[in-house]
Amino acid sequence: MDSPIALAEHPDHPGLEALDSAVAALSEAVAALRAAEAAVQERKAALAPAVPKIDDPELARRLAVWIYWNMPEVPVAPLAEMATGLTAGRAQQAFFKLSGTQASAVSCATCGMPVAVHSRDEMKRVLIAKLKRGVHPICVPCRASRRPETPTIYIERPIRNAAPTAFDREVLTLHAQRDQPKTIDALCLWGVHRVELLPEHIRLYLQDPDLGIAASLNVSREDYLTWLEGWGSVRCGGTTTTGEHCRNMAKGLTGLELKEWLEARSNGGCCAVHGG
Repeated sequence: MDSPIALAEHPDHPGLEALDSAVAALSEAVAALRAAEAAVQERKAALAPAVPKIDDPELARRLAVWIYWNMPEVPVAPLAEMATGLTAGRAQQAFFKLSGTQASAVSCATCGMPVAVHSRDEMKRVLIAKLKRGVHPICVPCRASRRPETPTIYIERPIRNAAPTAFDREVLTLHAQRDQPKTIDALCLWGVHRVELLPEHIRLYLQDPDLGIAASLNVSREDYLTWLEGWGSVRCGGTTTTGEHCRNMAKGLTGLELKEWLEARSNGGCCAVHGG
């Protein structure tokens, strides 16, 4: 089939008129799409100035939290300033502590109750995991009551923190230059949790995200990644008949939080075969 350029070189070609019509229709569709995208951007830009100014601090806080959870299109910055009376990063850091949790539309894989999330970003991740992969997470109460004997992967998750985007690098660099902390999402056993990076941690994070997060948690990068990769499990301290280190997990020492894991690893443990 001749290309449009080849057809244009032959004005008498029988398919030229139909091609011109199709290209014109496509151009109109593209123009309409671009106009719609521009209109959406204009409406998004109008959201922040539309956030109301309220003198009553308690009412402002309650309304900001309600808007945060029920109108995810509204940016966080003006809501944080409205709720806290602070500005910039300090406002958002304080606001996330005020916003609490919200029941998601995703049920726990164990008890069937709605899973509570701590941020709109976490809400989005939980919904995507369910809709795209059919994955249901485990709620906090069920995780607390469940210590599997062997590592069980409840939800697909990465074991390395992703590099910051160009925009995030700019924001983090600005905080470091101003000697201000920044709260970010960091990988944990069951998804992500929020950690505060001090300026010195931010500089390490920009070099290596895992290194910066580990420093903020006051552990080494190696320990942090080992904890993630092993699902918080402690290896058995026994040896096999061939003199090799046992590859089993210590009984009852699986799915531990980071501080618990460090302490348990220091104390040691054994599997059922070696006396656990």
